[in-house]
Amino acid sequence: MKYILALFASLALLTGSATAFGEKPEVNASVRCEVSMRQKSLKAGAMGQILVSLQPKKGIHINLDQPIQIKMDSAEVIASVGKPEIPMVDTLYDASKPIRLPVTISKNAKPGKFTLRGTVIYFYCSETEGWCSRFKQPIDVQCTVTR
Repeated sequence: MKYILALFASLALLTGSATAFGEKPEVNASVRCEVSMRQKSLKAGAMGQILVSLQPKKGIHINLDQPIQIKMDSAEVIASVGKPEIPMVDTLYDASKPIRLPVTISKNAKPGKFTLRGTVIYFYCSETEGWCSRFKQPIDVQCTVTR
């Protein structure tokens, strides 16, 4: 038993990541994710947009049979989150345009710079190998709140 525990501990140290224990990595090698704010700064109580761009590698597509979900965790800054506007071509995600996520900044948000954190959940598929996989992509974006 000691040998098995030592083996797992060594494996975790060698890999330098939590993936040795079954956790998913935070970066998807098949889909690049970029996040930005449409507006450079927002007043407290104002509405803005978070732009999420998913760029699949050649031979991969984002499957919309299961909808893309975006969950934001920054309740101290964000008052509400709208429904994501997902660009489509036929029944597939159009990777040439970003997903637009409307957010409303809290009226009580103090002026300053904030990091808005969240998670994008999507399914991506290989066109040649015939598999699909679910991925939870952590995201963060800088936002400046003004009065």
